[in-house]
Amino acid sequence: MRFRRGEYPPRTYYGNREGYTGETGLLLTLGLMTLELIMNSLVENDIHEAFLKEKGRGFASLGFRVKDLKTALEKAERRGLKVTQGFTREDGSGFAYLDSPTNWGSCFE
Repeated sequence: MRFRRGEYPPRTYYGNREGYTGETGLLLTLGLMTLELIMNSLVENDIHEAFLKEKGRGFASLGFRVKDLKTALEKAERRGLKVTQGFTREDGSGFAYLDSPTNWGSCFE
């Protein structure tokens, strides 16, 4: 497991632009899928901080690498998944955390 700590570009959190500083550990990466272990969030107004307050340290998200973020988000939203936090670069790349309507305890990235 490797841990990352740092400041990341401003992203949206429930539609509001926020900065992010935190510490994450990548638990497991298999091809295009990543399981993310959140250790510490150093800011408020963040899905990691909310997860840590509610559940403590643990498995916070299941991430998938996609070819086209915009198309993937449109498909996810049609299926009832809502973007809780994200960031999109000028070239269209970035990330998005999605919360499912059934809230299974973690989120998709």
